[in-house]
Amino acid sequence: MQDKFEKIKHTLKHLYQLQKRHLETFTGENLLDVENQSDERAREFDGLMNRVNDFIKAAKEEKTEDTESMLIFLNDSITALLEQNRAIETKVRGLKDSMEKDMKKLSRGKKAIGSYRSNTASSADPLVISITN
Repeated sequence: MQDKFEKIKHTLKHLYQLQKRHLETFTGENLLDVENQSDERAREFDGLMNRVNDFIKAAKEEKTEDTESMLIFLNDSITALLEQNRAIETKVRGLKDSMEKDMKKLSRGKKAIGSYRSNTASSADPLVISITN
């Protein structure tokens, strides 16, 4: 059971660092790859959940003096990860809203530029001049 707990601790630490790194990418000027970051976090969370489930099964079978303290540690650590994940969700939502506003501005600009073109110029066939008379 101790071995399973150590694997969970390692996964928690890795996931915390991963989320921290992903949060830091929002402060830069680079274009984010939010979809890949989300997939990466989802894979890590799935691995964490599998390890936690294995640990809980083992804890039910062989309770030790440390079992309760281990479970409290897991609860606190997972709560911290969820708070960190909520911060990432907030950043992603803000980025999405900002991009939607920018897309609307671009669309309005495109319509405005299109309105300056005359209807005959945009729909007329190209003119051909014959020079063989």
